[in-house]
Amino acid sequence: EISLSDFRFFNEFLMSNERHISKEIRDEYIDTMSKIYYSYFKSYTSRLMKLQFEEVAAKDDLMGYEDNAKKNILFITHT
Repeated sequence: EISLSDFRFFNEFLMSNERHISKEIRDEYIDTMSKIYYSYFKSYTSRLMKLQFEEVAAKDDLMGYEDNAKKNILFITHT
């Protein structure tokens, strides 16, 4: 991954001689990196959602399974 700090010398030169061009380059860099990170994040979240809905809980899983047989037990109390 390339960052602006890799080109510090050139950036300093532009800042001292052509400040508006330096700002344009920085703005373009920020815009490009924003698009890249947005793409990564969008892909990551879609994969998470896919994982969330692919797995179905089974009887042997610790969480997420409700055994209906246990609900049908009658309790008799003595009065």
